[in-house]
Amino acid sequence: MTASMLRELYTKFTDVAKLNELEYLNTPVKVKILRDIEKITVAGRVYEDLKAGSILTIFLWIGEKLVENHVAEFVDKPITL
Repeated sequence: MTASMLRELYTKFTDVAKLNELEYLNTPVKVKILRDIEKITVAGRVYEDLKAGSILTIFLWIGEKLVENHVAEFVDKPITL
């Protein structure tokens, strides 16, 4: 296999890996809201009138931001890549 062929194969592999990561981050997950929230904006998405204990189905990347900020906890979460 030539160096050119290896570079092309590597490029295709990294493209597929990026697409898989994007698909994974957009996997729907369920989170439980930990406190009442009037309004919260995460990456341009606005959520309003969230009550403590309510379950929300959202994309994984949004759930991770809410968990990081102690606003929610995961009810279910896909296997980590």
